[in-house]
Amino acid sequence: MPPSFRDTPSGHGRFVCLVVGDPRLRPEHYAIVRQTLDRLLAKRLPSVRIAHSTRNDNGADELARRYAEETCRCSHWHEGSGPCLYERMLDHHVADAVVVFHADGKETSEVIRRARAKRIPVRVVDVRQFVAPAS
Repeated sequence: MPPSFRDTPSGHGRFVCLVVGDPRLRPEHYAIVRQTLDRLLAKRLPSVRIAHSTRNDNGADELARRYAEETCRCSHWHEGSGPCLYERMLDHHVADAVVVFHADGKETSEVIRRARAKRIPVRVVDVRQFVAPAS
């Protein structure tokens, strides 16, 4: 059975949740992100650390940064972009759990696959109804 969000941190202090997702999410989608993360992390706040990328000024990366600032005031960000960044984060076991705001993107699909292969708990939030189809 895969581990759950309630398991203890993997030894690096605070519980770290990697938040990734679709870059087409907009500021008006923040309520969805906040409600989801509040529900999943309720028993850990405010001592959780949110890991995210700094590659976008919008999308899931920006919404994760905003959530971290407003809720737990502890953000653990990584510079860079693309699958290589998330591969490095997962390969070095930066995350105790992963939340993916997914709209069928290849990059987020790879994050899901890699996290599950490492037995890191993953929650996938389907956001296809909120984003315009990829062109």
